[in-house]
Amino acid sequence: MHFRKTFIKSLILFFCICFIALNSFSQTDKKQLKESMLEYVSDLACNSIKKLDLKDKPYGIVNEAINDCIYKEVSFYRLTNILIEKDSFLLFMNDSTFPVDHIINANVEENEFLDYYFEIKSYLLENCVSMRINLYSNEEHHEQSLSKNKKALKWYYKAIELENANKYEESIVLLKKALKKDSIFAFAWDMLGLNYRKIGEYDKSIEAYEKSISIDPKGKFPWQNMAIAYEYKKDYIGAVICYKKLGELDIINPEVFYGIGRITAFYMNDNENALENICIALSLYNEANSPEKKDAMDIIGYIHDEMKKEGKEAVYDKILLKHFSKDNKNNNK
Repeated sequence: MHFRKTFIKSLILFFCICFIALNSFSQTDKKQLKESMLEYVSDLACNSIKKLDLKDKPYGIVNEAINDCIYKEVSFYRLTNILIEKDSFLLFMNDSTFPVDHIINANVEENEFLDYYFEIKSYLLENCVSMRINLYSNEEHHEQSLSKNKKALKWYYKAIELENANKYEESIVLLKKALKKDSIFAFAWDMLGLNYRKIGEYDKSIEAYEKSISIDPKGKFPWQNMAIAYEYKKDYIGAVICYKKLGELDIINPEVFYGIGRITAFYMNDNENALENICIALSLYNEANSPEKKDAMDIIGYIHDEMKKEGKEAVYDKILLKHFSKDNKNNNK
């Protein structure tokens, strides 16, 4: 299969050079040729994505696997685009400065490489169903979640790459550009809030999340992450309110109960309320066989020690028995 794909690419490259040798193209012709090449390489990438087994994988792994499928097509797409721009085959043959090896072995961090990469990725987002399913199978999309503006999308995905590389301030610059193109791009506001939180600008982070919510009231991401921003500001009531708002949208989300339980236990000295919420979170984690259940059990242990100091062991036992069997109660101490 790899040999066949390589052979077809070589054949296309040969015809591309022949066209350049025999024809003089207008800018309109060149644009149409480039669009055809974009469709071709995107189809190759989409077919590779279809073969991926990414069910129930974390977003980071999914995104990395999809990126690998795109990276494999970028150098070829880049080379054909540069060839199409050449006015004649003779110029190409006589151009000793034409960096064929450099293009084929391009560095993925180069701006030009990234431009072609995002061009393919934007095309795939619109046309490759398999890519959309894999990327967003665990994330709800609504009408304003993603922009229909290609430039805004391009900057958004570059910003994600920068955020993944811990380049938060650079990511913020691109997100602001994306939002100038499309001010109702909810996911861009979400990512802007995330970047501001990571550089300690908590008020700006909250403002960005509030903007996202005003655009898409059903968005869950901003409520959950705004709760974290409020916690970092030491506004624990604000954090609890955010988790409760998230709970209104997603009643069986264990993070709602875990977040409320953790904050009320550690910062608000409300152990009974904390225990009720952590018990619900643990039940949901157990149903999903989530590794997060260990953290929940650790907090239950902490609450047990605190309530024992307060002389409230009987209350502790009563709450645990309401949520678990007697055997589970003993295991959670």
